[in-house]
Amino acid sequence: MLGFVFSVFLLIATIFPENNFVGVYGKFLGSSNNILFGYLSYLSPFYIIWILYAFYKDSKREVFERLFAVFILFISFAIIQSLLLSKGVFGNLFVDAMKPFIGAVGVVLIILFLFSISILILKSDIPTIKLPKKNKINDLFEIAIF
Repeated sequence: MLGFVFSVFLLIATIFPENNFVGVYGKFLGSSNNILFGYLSYLSPFYIIWILYAFYKDSKREVFERLFAVFILFISFAIIQSLLLSKGVFGNLFVDAMKPFIGAVGVVLIILFLFSISILILKSDIPTIKLPKKNKINDLFEIAIF
């Protein structure tokens, strides 16, 4: 419950970082969140709420895998935001550190890798669709694909 209240306060402090509305602590929290994550700072309180709800509801391994996958997805979006808009210290730090060594193409490839890994983890529990085995054409089609 305390985490939910903190997340709501973080969201309000991020949207309205004026000193007289959320106080000194709220102004620091909101502006820090905005500086670190840029436009993604408006999504971080919802991510915190989702993490807290997932821990409250279920503590199985699949939940931790999904949380990790969404975290990787969040990081990849922060890096994309930094490349396109130069917004967010977190993404800028990664891009500035990696760009001299691997160039812009390498950073884009890392983003694509992170994005695909997170999507694969999130979609790993979807059952595959099997073709019905009624005739030999379906058998040949299954052999050709799989």
